[in-house]
Amino acid sequence: KQSGRCPNCGARLPQILLTEQEKDSVRTELFSIANNTSKGQGDAIKAFGQWLDAKAQAGLEYTYIVDGANVAYHRQNFDGGKFNFRQIELVVQQLQSEMEKRKKATATASGGEGQGREEEIGLAEGKILVLVPYPYAQKVVPNSSRHRKGRKIEYLSQQEQAILSKFEAEDMLYVVPQGGNDDWFWVYATIHK
Repeated sequence: KQSGRCPNCGARLPQILLTEQEKDSVRTELFSIANNTSKGQGDAIKAFGQWLDAKAQAGLEYTYIVDGANVAYHRQNFDGGKFNFRQIELVVQQLQSEMEKRKKATATASGGEGQGREEEIGLAEGKILVLVPYPYAQKVVPNSSRHRKGRKIEYLSQQEQAILSKFEAEDMLYVVPQGGNDDWFWVYATIHK
């Protein structure tokens, strides 16, 4: 787990980097798909790109992208399951912890200990971006996990509101606009210039 190797076969996945031309091709296709869905979708992705540009100009370039909806609904498909903000918070905390491990390991290695290690420890330092669909960033939220009578409406707890506020205060929250396809936003974030 810590080595980045498969615990079953020991293989290590190679890092695959897209060229700028390949990224541009994916961006173009993503805009095309979004615009074919609705002009509003394409405009929302462009606005997100402009937001990312403004953040980059201010010195914030996001390295780690958290798909809030997928994380929050992970293993929540049961009666009583819901969009779980605590799960998003735990993923963010784990990413931060892994970045801290790398920082400590680097400091230790530069002090003379642990030199010659083949494996990297932890994650490289970076900025985390959490994407949350608009309906889940409101005080009254839908609950799309399994429920006997269909979709259920709930209120954000104080703890859930505090998690969102913390993400916003730490400049790691982007709320995907109403009706936006949040998957397109995380894909775009990974290929942004």
